[in-house]
Amino acid sequence: MKQRLGLAQSLIHNPDILILAAGFDALAIDSSSKLALESENYQQIGKILRNAFGDRIAIGLEGGYAWEDGMLSDAVVHL
Repeated sequence: MKQRLGLAQSLIHNPDILILAAGFDALAIDSSSKLALESENYQQIGKILRNAFGDRIAIGLEGGYAWEDGMLSDAVVHL
């Protein structure tokens, strides 16, 4: 519910572009966060955002420190 409310609020003013700071430190493998997202969660987030904004999204990497096992790169690609 909160995700939909946040998305709805971001669409109120029909922005030209969404600038997203993607926090990949939310991955389950990353010990710097207590969140436990999987790369599939980032894929779901990406689908929601693409459905709402189309190609009007700019994404920057913010966080993501567990790169050894490939999970970070999977999440980036899936987003």
